[in-house]
Amino acid sequence: MLGFPVGLSRPMKHTFVLTFLMTVAFIKPLCAQDITVDVNDVTLEDALSQLNRRYSFHFVYVASALQGLPKVSVTVRDRNIHVVMDALLQDLPLTYTVRGRVVTLTRRQDGENVPNARTEKITGEVYDTETGKALPNVGIQLAGGQGGTSASLEGTFIIDVPIGTDSLRLTAVGYHPHVEALRGPKRYRIGLRPLVVDIEEVVVTGIVERKAESYTSATTTITGTQLRQLTNTNAIAALQALDPAFVIIANNLRGSDPAVLPQIELRGKTSLSGLTLEGELGIDPNLPLFILDGFESSLEQIIGLDINRIESVTLLKDAASSALYGARSANGVVVVETRKPVAGKPMVNYRADIGMEVADVSGYNMMNSLEKVEFERLAGRYEPQGNNENPAALSRVYNDRRKKALQGQDFNWLEVPLQRGFTNNHSLFVQGGDNRWQYAVGGNRRSRQGVMRGSGNTSWGAWADLAFRRGKWYVLGKSFVNGYTNVGSPANDFSRYVKQSPLYTPLDTARYLDEIPYRDQLGFYSEPNHIYDARLNSFTSNRTQSYQQNVAVVWKFALGWELSSRWQLGYQNATSNEFWSPKDSRFEHTPLQQRGTYAHRQRRHLAYQGNVMATWNRIVADRHGFTLNLRAEMQQSDINNRGYTLAGFPLETSGNPNEAYGDVPGKPGQLPSPPMIRRLNGLVSGNYTFARRYFLDAT
Repeated sequence: MLGFPVGLSRPMKHTFVLTFLMTVAFIKPLCAQDITVDVNDVTLEDALSQLNRRYSFHFVYVASALQGLPKVSVTVRDRNIHVVMDALLQDLPLTYTVRGRVVTLTRRQDGENVPNARTEKITGEVYDTETGKALPNVGIQLAGGQGGTSASLEGTFIIDVPIGTDSLRLTAVGYHPHVEALRGPKRYRIGLRPLVVDIEEVVVTGIVERKAESYTSATTTITGTQLRQLTNTNAIAALQALDPAFVIIANNLRGSDPAVLPQIELRGKTSLSGLTLEGELGIDPNLPLFILDGFESSLEQIIGLDINRIESVTLLKDAASSALYGARSANGVVVVETRKPVAGKPMVNYRADIGMEVADVSGYNMMNSLEKVEFERLAGRYEPQGNNENPAALSRVYNDRRKKALQGQDFNWLEVPLQRGFTNNHSLFVQGGDNRWQYAVGGNRRSRQGVMRGSGNTSWGAWADLAFRRGKWYVLGKSFVNGYTNVGSPANDFSRYVKQSPLYTPLDTARYLDEIPYRDQLGFYSEPNHIYDARLNSFTSNRTQSYQQNVAVVWKFALGWELSSRWQLGYQNATSNEFWSPKDSRFEHTPLQQRGTYAHRQRRHLAYQGNVMATWNRIVADRHGFTLNLRAEMQQSDINNRGYTLAGFPLETSGNPNEAYGDVPGKPGQLPSPPMIRRLNGLVSGNYTFARRYFLDAT
């Protein structure tokens, strides 16, 4: 900084200034660097001194011109020298010129008006950071609260700000306030982060999303986090513990066999509860309707879904809430929503879960060997009746059995077929993207051992989601492929081991264990070995592969209006094989050429669904809320069943169908298939709220 005393003659002063300017012009190049100034209540001379020290600018002025001026307070970041000087001299009777790194300050003539502060035009757009959609009517305010504007319906804005303004403050209902630092007159793209809304505050019906406070029907919403706190297997297993209305019927015949789908009731049994419709067509009339990401799904697919992908599960339990789906929802509706891709840096998430199942047989109060022999004696098992002329044989059997019992022959058969059933699940997914594109890919593999030896299943899945957001448009694609395999033995029934006498051991492997005399006639009968069949090479195997492609398009074409369309294509191929060994006891009285069976079943399911929906909502006078939904849906489902049953195998066969002698007599080779289903639906639903206290729903 250089000042000139007032006493210098005018010609000398001008000569010095000219010489100085020429010298500086050769030494210092033109400056275009960004300058940051932050001063508060200081004299203008002190502010100029800071600029001289930090940025090597030289200021030429008459010292008396700065006397009596008010102190200045300015904050400018990363701007050029012109912006800095405009901010410093705002409302002061001074002007300036800049040549290179020399700034000349002069006082304005008397009577000259103080010019308005220079301004610059700032333009931009505001969007939702999670959806990428434009945000209308966002409040935009200058730093310090002096003036502002609001964004248009398309989320764009234009605002003139005084040069030197360092930031804008943006506010909108339902979003966190945001302060945007200004870096010159350019176009800004500003994202607002939505306030976190708990999933419990929103009811997802699979068709529309409604605030829980204005929804009048009986529903329960469960988050994915709550499900994962209870189990690492599947969502169905955890729902019963979280909502008493969701009931899994105990299967006393199959127990916890992992190859058996559970029986579920949400709104009680239908009038067909006594019928068995789970044969060839696999239909359970009491199952609720399952909706996955807005489309009808199956229980098998929900069970096979990786629990780490689930965002929420909503149970629609009464007639009003499930009326959106018509007659299909007679047993209630289970709506499952999976996670959507989230913008951000690439994130890798891996999770491994391990579980264990142990059979509790403490409730079985079985007789030991000595108690069993005594019970048989008291029941008259060893007392001759009628014309039985062989009482000695009965006494001999009794004495032999009692002797074994007294010698400690007492085998516990309940533990033989059981094992600790371990379940492990590995899940991996990667997600990331920016405000326009978001992606998520992942996969999982789950293996489960049943508590019965030789039983278990393995499932796997892979999925990829891609989302695109731009302006009023939002497009989401979801691809999902999965497989399911389970193995077991149709003869490995726990009840067989319960029947087995403790007088025998696993070393007794013959089909018949002892010769027992009749009580009322001559002769003997053979006591069967109840676990003989379970040790044979009979087997069951099931394999399922499915593919599903979902596409959703949302267009918010006007304030309060939204048009959406969703489409799904699904294909499933399920095969099952069941082999009964020709040595099995069930074929004891069957002709030799017909012993042993092999049944093959194949089920192919091709389906597509699509819907288009228009939504309108408006709040009037901050008291009246209106929502209207118009929806049209089309659906086609085609199931094709095929299969055959073979009979007659060599005794030492391994179950190869090529070794069969022929078909089962009287059974056709082809299986009946259900008719193709085509469905066309229309839906009109509306909601009215008054003062957030009174609600009216109509469907």
